[in-house]
Amino acid sequence: MALLKTAFVHNFATPVWRLLFEQVPGAPGLLLAELRDGSKRSLQVSTLQLPNGELLTHSLELPWSAAVLGIWNGYALYHRLDNERLPVPTALGCLDVRRGEIRWEWPGHMLSASDGQLVEATRTSLAAGEMRQPVWFSLLEGQPVDGVKSILPAPNPSLQFPTHYPETSQYWPLLNRFVEKYTNHLAIQAIDYLEVADKIIFSYYVYGNTGKKQSYLLITDRQQTVWLHQPLLEQTASDKDSERSDGLAGAFCVWQNQILALAQPTQLVSYFLT
Repeated sequence: MALLKTAFVHNFATPVWRLLFEQVPGAPGLLLAELRDGSKRSLQVSTLQLPNGELLTHSLELPWSAAVLGIWNGYALYHRLDNERLPVPTALGCLDVRRGEIRWEWPGHMLSASDGQLVEATRTSLAAGEMRQPVWFSLLEGQPVDGVKSILPAPNPSLQFPTHYPETSQYWPLLNRFVEKYTNHLAIQAIDYLEVADKIIFSYYVYGNTGKKQSYLLITDRQQTVWLHQPLLEQTASDKDSERSDGLAGAFCVWQNQILALAQPTQLVSYFLT
């Protein structure tokens, strides 16, 4: 059931591990999907342009042990972790997501912050008694920059995430009654909740007919209209036991006037809220 207009539906070839949104206020909306296949130990990134979900880069390879940190003005920063037994960054790198190529890498550094123009980092290894001091690079070229004060990045006002309420929350009975009223479902474990303009958005979990945990997305308004009620991910045994990033199994986020959620491990859906 959906009264909302679909913004896009995108199917990836590999399960989505994390979704990373451009972190610069006012910048064009880019969405980077980190795609991991544990059986093949492959890590790829694909980049979509919001709001229409146009694919900009497809399946760009990074080392399996790399960790993507975020995206700023079309450039993604990542850590290399070449020793998987010792998860300490061995290099800080920059990826041009539009061209699909690595711009630069600085060995022995890890990210502190970025403002979309500069990158603040620190060295990962220090001599005995040495204080950890920040260094700065240009985001575009990776060249050192002197005379810079610490970067204080501003949050992106275009992006909103729900509040997570576990069963132990004092608000759980109220939220669960609301979900039951509109769906006849009794939620389990957690409910995610967000209000955007006149819309009230829930993500919740139930046990499905197969006994697996099933997530749903529910969107209503103060006039009690149900705008969307849709099943999302079903948790498998491998999902439960893996190190999948928190927040993907049924959670959602809102970018400007559209909501995004994973309907399947490889399928990203987005609807316009207004």
